[in-house]
Amino acid sequence: MNDAGYQTGKLQIVHMLEDARLKQGNNFNLQKFHNFLWLNGNVPIALQRWEYLGMDDEVRVMGGYR
Repeated sequence: MNDAGYQTGKLQIVHMLEDARLKQGNNFNLQKFHNFLWLNGNVPIALQRWEYLGMDDEVRVMGGYR
């Protein structure tokens, strides 16, 4: 992966982390978040975000769904 791809993935993970902390509030658990990412490492971040947080906005944009 080139540097731009690495940075893009990093930004997607940071964005998902921020959404998880905001959505889960006091129930947020960094270890659980980390474990989920590692277990699903080959799955695109947008799909992981959808499964983990129920937020499908990034998937709809990527697929052109509305």
